[in-house]
Amino acid sequence: MITSKYITQIIAVIMVLAVLFTGAAMALKKSDSVTSTVTQPEYVSRIFDKDAVLDINIEIAEDDWNWLIENAINEEYRPCNITVNGDTYKYVGIRPKGNSSLTQVYRDDTTDRFSFKLSFGKYIKGQTLYGLSTIALNNVMSDATYMKEYISYDLMAEMGVPSPVYTYADIKVNGEPWGLYLAVEIIDRSFLERYFGTGNYNLYKPEPMDMAGGGEFSKMREMQQNLHNNMGNQPNQNNQSNQNNQGNQDNQNKWNNWNAPNTRGSRQLYNNVQNAGNAAGVMRPGNAADGMRRGEPGRMGGMGASGGSNLKYTDDNPESYSVIRNGAVLKTTGDTDFKKVVSMIKALDSGENLEKYLNVEEVLRYFAVNTFLVNLDSYSGGMYHNYYLLEDNGIFQILPWDFNLSFAGFGMQDAQRAVNFPIDTPTTDSLENAPLIGKLLEVPEYKELYHKYLQEIVVNYIKSGKFQQTISKLNTLISNYVKNDATAFYTYEQYQASLPVLAQFASDRTASIKAQLSGEQLSDSYGSINTTVNLQTLGGMGGMGDGGAARGPQGAMPGQIPGMNADQPAMKGNWPGMNEDPNNNNLNNSSREYHLIIMLCLISLAGGIMFAWKFKRKKYN
Repeated sequence: MITSKYITQIIAVIMVLAVLFTGAAMALKKSDSVTSTVTQPEYVSRIFDKDAVLDINIEIAEDDWNWLIENAINEEYRPCNITVNGDTYKYVGIRPKGNSSLTQVYRDDTTDRFSFKLSFGKYIKGQTLYGLSTIALNNVMSDATYMKEYISYDLMAEMGVPSPVYTYADIKVNGEPWGLYLAVEIIDRSFLERYFGTGNYNLYKPEPMDMAGGGEFSKMREMQQNLHNNMGNQPNQNNQSNQNNQGNQDNQNKWNNWNAPNTRGSRQLYNNVQNAGNAAGVMRPGNAADGMRRGEPGRMGGMGASGGSNLKYTDDNPESYSVIRNGAVLKTTGDTDFKKVVSMIKALDSGENLEKYLNVEEVLRYFAVNTFLVNLDSYSGGMYHNYYLLEDNGIFQILPWDFNLSFAGFGMQDAQRAVNFPIDTPTTDSLENAPLIGKLLEVPEYKELYHKYLQEIVVNYIKSGKFQQTISKLNTLISNYVKNDATAFYTYEQYQASLPVLAQFASDRTASIKAQLSGEQLSDSYGSINTTVNLQTLGGMGGMGDGGAARGPQGAMPGQIPGMNADQPAMKGNWPGMNEDPNNNNLNNSSREYHLIIMLCLISLAGGIMFAWKFKRKKYN
């Protein structure tokens, strides 16, 4: 028999257990929460300051710099010293990066403005930039506003989508001005731990076209070699066999003499190969986008569907999804881990138990933002790339990447069609071929939630004035840097002219989305909202404006760099000032399990109190 002296203790124990259960529930689902639950590394506040422009000087030997430029398509590292806001790091790896943008710059003899990737631990193990191991320096190509990628990540973060941190960076090469770039945190294990905490994650970055790097060069060489051989073996119907055979032999000699990694002039050889492919009508990875029917009423897409990057089910064979498997970012990912990808894709195909395999709310948030931005250089644009697929305990979500062609910069030439891009068929391929969004929109509950997120963007980001305020703030921050950008793709006058158009695009896009949500306009086909926007003013695919020669300052290479040695520099700081990420302060409400556990704890607490009260009443009755 329970006496009255134990009543208080019983209630206290139940309350403690309820608190512990609540804490356990929050810990179990920390991957569905934003970074406010995880202490942030020092680089978030020290490097990615939204109110300042990062100062970066790349100190590199002339021979190494020239090699990087001439062989950029290989995406291979060379050593350099990097000074960031006055702090110098020795023996940092630097290489060009990108997909179609890298190819386009490489083919253009008037510019060397490549995007770059810096790896601080490439040559000195454990070296980081305040905890950051790698960073991307994006060249803002095809963006006259300099703001597309910045605002896109800003909106993703605003909507609670896990996103990298970013800031503008003023780049110098050996002390000479180079240009204004956007510095972006690379999505890798350090990003995952910064955002979600320690876990057994698997991360994939599918690139179905393999559009750049050494892969493209080797593929092109093989394709052209086969082309030349086949041409040489085919009968000549114009009785010009001797002339053609001589031409084939000349081409063959070029290939036999090629040793690209060890010779200068490989850039010119590359262009010769590209031109030969153009003349022969060969589809090359680097020019795949050229074959799209841009701005036409019909849909384009399907180009990146092979290899599984569209997440469409083929069969249970992991090899059918090789593009995803080859895109594994973490070395810890094994074949057993990859079976979870196949299981998720199979569940997408059936459309059943989707919440068992997907963080549905996060995926819908991502697509709501992507749809608003008309960002078609992505999963939504038929090439099925420029996204990361994160798996955590069998649950998948999509992470954003690469937005310089957002705001209808890819695959659109007609501004009215761009503004009226349909929210319920937000792909240029069929929804059947894009099941990550197509299957979710088949579920009325999920479609309603997706519409809710679009409405939040309209109200909280556009109608609130935040979008316009962001443009004004960024213009104040970067205007002088743009004016003095030594390798700019666009002139300062083009930059100035683009900002009102960017604001108008957002306004007209908002009007279209509101009309689609209310039923005034169709949501599964292009509507009729009028616009005065000129998309070319914003910049677009392959666009480099009239920024000038952009081959960089002459005489900037001082030769051998003093102090370039293997001495490991002191690690910067001792991780003081860790704080919460200011970009991610909204709780993610995607976890029904979390709410269920909390509810059960509360019920247990109430039941315990009632149980104790019952015994108390029984004793005194």
